[in-house]
Amino acid sequence: MIVSKESFLGEFWIKGDIPSHPRPRFNRHSGRVYLPQKYMDWKKDSVIQLQPQWKKEPIDGCIAISLSIVHTRPQSRFRKSNQDFRIPKITGGDLDNEIKSVLDVLVDAQILTDDRIIWEIRAQRFWSAKDDPAHCWIQISEKTSQWKQ
Repeated sequence: MIVSKESFLGEFWIKGDIPSHPRPRFNRHSGRVYLPQKYMDWKKDSVIQLQPQWKKEPIDGCIAISLSIVHTRPQSRFRKSNQDFRIPKITGGDLDNEIKSVLDVLVDAQILTDDRIIWEIRAQRFWSAKDDPAHCWIQISEKTSQWKQ
C-alpha cells in the first residue's frame, strides 16, 4: 500500500483575469515564433506580483498544486438571484490553457524550477461575485509517498 503525505509550502495570489495560454504565432517573413504582446504583458505583470510573495529558493520536488481562478463576470451574467456569489465558468477559453498560463508564470517568477515537478493539479474557475475582483489563488504542497506493508 502506498501512503502519501502533503506538507504545505505556500499560497500565492495573482490579481486580475487569467488569460488562456495562446497558440504561438509564426512570422512567415522572419521565421520568428512569438506569443501575442497582450499575453506577454500579462505574464510580466504577474511575475512582478508573485516575486515578493516568495523569498526562498525555487521549489524542486514532487508537488501538488490547487488553483482557484476567478474571472470578472460580465454584466449580462448577473441576475438578482446569483449576484452575491461566484458561479462556475464553463464558457470561454479552456481551463487547461489557463492552468498552463499560471504554471508558466510560477516558473518565470522562480517559485517552481519547472512545471514537470507537478504530480497533482486541482483547478476550478468561476465568474466573480458582485464585489469580488478577478484573481487566481494558488496553493502549493509537497507530496511524499512511501510503500507501507
